[in-house]
Amino acid sequence: MGAYRILRTPPFDADVARLTRKFPKLASHLDEFFAENLATAPRRLGTPVGRNPHFWKARIGIPSAGISKRDGLRLIYRIQDQHEMVVPLTLYHKAEKRDVTDAEIKRAVEATRPHFEQELRKRGIDPTLVKL
Repeated sequence: MGAYRILRTPPFDADVARLTRKFPKLASHLDEFFAENLATAPRRLGTPVGRNPHFWKARIGIPSAGISKRDGLRLIYRIQDQHEMVVPLTLYHKAEKRDVTDAEIKRAVEATRPHFEQELRKRGIDPTLVKL
């Protein structure tokens, strides 16, 4: 399998913008994290969320702020193996909340659905045939 494409969506980028106010170097750190980890081996760095094998959680440290992975950010993402795509769903700081709920994941999936379907159309794939 080749490199996974990271499909960033406006709802996810809103999370990044919110957290960048608190952690100014976050955007560049995320770009590096995506390129070196998520795009190459999305399962290696995360753990499954709940019973669905497609949703994963990764812990992200913020070295420029002196924050470890344990106390840092949580990235919830969807792995779409069939199309070699990773869809970041939500990003939050552990200090904001301990865990993400199933309802929050469902809302994040629905918020990213139009962007995911648009990407599939660009690739000539009928989005009604693919489950997000």
